[in-house]
Amino acid sequence: MTSHLSFADVNIITDNIAEITVHPNVLISLEMVRECDNFFEHQFTGPFALLINKINLYDYSFEAKISVVSHKNLAAIAVVTYDTQG
Repeated sequence: MTSHLSFADVNIITDNIAEITVHPNVLISLEMVRECDNFFEHQFTGPFALLINKINLYDYSFEAKISVVSHKNLAAIAVVTYDTQG
C-alpha cells in the first residue's frame, strides 16, 4: 500500500516496515517531520522500521535534522543510496 504525504511517498512493506521516498528538491522542514510522525503514529501500533529510499536529492532544515529520528516507536532505519557519496 502506498500513501502520499505532502513531500514524500510512503510504501508500507509489512505491518512494521515502511519505505519512504522524498520528492525531488524538497527541503524537509520540522512541520514535514511532524506530518511524517503523525502518519506513522496512525499506521503502526508498536515498534517499526524505516527504509529511506534516497533516489531523489533533498535536504533537511536544521530543526528537522535534530528531530527526524525522535519518533518513540522508531526501532530501526536503513538508507538505500544510488551513488558513492551517499
